[in-house]
Amino acid sequence: MEWNKEANERHHQMPIPPNVSIFARKQAEKCARSKGMNCVTVKEVREAEEAYADFFGREKTEEMKNMVEGKEPVPQMVEDLFLDFSESLYTIKVCPVKYGSQSKEVTDDIVFIFKGVHKIFESENVEHNIADLSRIPLCQSSRFNVVITGCSNCCESPFFSDVGIIGQHLPEVTEVKCLQCKKCVGVCYEDAITLGDDGPLINRERCIHCEFCAKTCPHGKIVIGKRSFKILAGGRDYRHPAIAKTVREFINKEEVLKIVQNIVSLLKKGKAGDTLGSLLEKHGIDALG
Repeated sequence: MEWNKEANERHHQMPIPPNVSIFARKQAEKCARSKGMNCVTVKEVREAEEAYADFFGREKTEEMKNMVEGKEPVPQMVEDLFLDFSESLYTIKVCPVKYGSQSKEVTDDIVFIFKGVHKIFESENVEHNIADLSRIPLCQSSRFNVVITGCSNCCESPFFSDVGIIGQHLPEVTEVKCLQCKKCVGVCYEDAITLGDDGPLINRERCIHCEFCAKTCPHGKIVIGKRSFKILAGGRDYRHPAIAKTVREFINKEEVLKIVQNIVSLLKKGKAGDTLGSLLEKHGIDALG
């Protein structure tokens, strides 16, 4: 796919996190292809930009736009989330929240959990447990992986990790008059929202608690009523791949750390060759509380 000069220049000015740049380029090309075009113009880049504004929310998009234009306020890189685990037998990965893509409320909760998990692992010498459980010479596949994401979009996948922690945002419909703008319907990629005469109707069975609808609503008809977390355990992406199982849902950040502490206690019961997944098969998911 070709790009004209103006489109390339606009792409470099898009108000998006740096790790999304390559995907934004593909999104613009997708827009061009849908029109039967073989060259991306500024129009397709702007269409992609609008899609990401809905995706990240208008407030964060404005901050990222300010960053491009040298204005204030700008997204704040979260230095606490940039720890280097390259020489460790465990990793704690986070989603683009570390680039300032989430609200302060969500970011603060992620930092709390990140620091808490790191503190537990260090104080309990988890590296020793991980090493002792490995029957093969220690290598990349010996690592114990934790993934923390700010929402259910899961830009870092928690499902094939030893421990996955996912932010859950429960939307509520308020008494505010609905503008019938249909923005919430447009950004609900699960088709969980329909629009009635009095406003949006949320199908709770389809809703995955991602927060996109509330971020996009321009009038406060949809807001987030409760923020919580889901924690998964027992996933693996090597040797014997497995999808992590849900331990608890809709819990607060303190409860997340209690379960992490229980996970560490369970690891200490293991023998060479055991994984968190195999230990959960022996002791049951209820062993984690």
